[in-house]
Amino acid sequence: MRKLLIAILGLFSCLPVVAQDDIDEDYLSVLLAEEEEATSAAFKPVIGFGVGNFSFYGDVVDYFRTPINGLTSYRFLISRNVSKYFDIEFHGTLGRVGGSLYSAGNETKIDFSQLVVDGKVSPDRVVFMNDAQRADMLNVANFRSQIFAGGVSVAYNFNHILERKRPIHPYVSLGVEFFQFSSKGDFLNADNKAYVYWPDGTIRDDRGEIIVRDYKYETDLRKLDLYGYGDYAKTSVAFPVDAGFNVTITDRVTCRFGCAAHFPLTDYIDNVKGGKGWKNDIVL
Repeated sequence: MRKLLIAILGLFSCLPVVAQDDIDEDYLSVLLAEEEEATSAAFKPVIGFGVGNFSFYGDVVDYFRTPINGLTSYRFLISRNVSKYFDIEFHGTLGRVGGSLYSAGNETKIDFSQLVVDGKVSPDRVVFMNDAQRADMLNVANFRSQIFAGGVSVAYNFNHILERKRPIHPYVSLGVEFFQFSSKGDFLNADNKAYVYWPDGTIRDDRGEIIVRDYKYETDLRKLDLYGYGDYAKTSVAFPVDAGFNVTITDRVTCRFGCAAHFPLTDYIDNVKGGKGWKNDIVL
């Protein structure tokens, strides 16, 4: 009887051990499945689209220039994790930049009507201008340029020093891209009358009647060659630098707030070459 009791107690004492082993194996399998799912989800490509503003920093800029009052731009993005700390991003940006200069303190009239032939600004008339006239026209320069930039960047997410499980993720990225621009100027109003800038600050036509700009930007600036730069390239290599933070909305949706500066290796976006400090134009 004692032997039978000992055998029964031994049997019951083994049951919890077997059950615990089964639980551990099941729990481990669940953890492995979750880890595999999280890993596969983290390394899937991410597709993004955004809307922002372009601000221009060059020789011809608006007086009330700020990073938030520029012209509309659109950005497309495809990114993928290459590690826990770095992403590779393929991006494209499309938009416009512009600027205008106008000094009311000119001592003489700046007359663009001398360049008009058959209702259009003609490059053939530019050759008859002297250096003093070209210098005066720099004081009233304006432009609008269509911009396209596309390239690849590497983004760092600061996971080395910050906890990964958080709703806000700062990032910084550096890359290289193809940069293209096409700049035009506004020399004629809606009635095809050329602007004549008077010393009193008014804009008039060739008969002295006050007119206003229509901001249509009808003249190709490179083709016009107003300042004698020749047939310069409309494309360049650029280096984008981007910084900001990602806000996690859901497991599959993230909202990005950031600012990207494009540093192209050209100074012709605004059709004016020169300036102080950093010589090339910057698009922010």
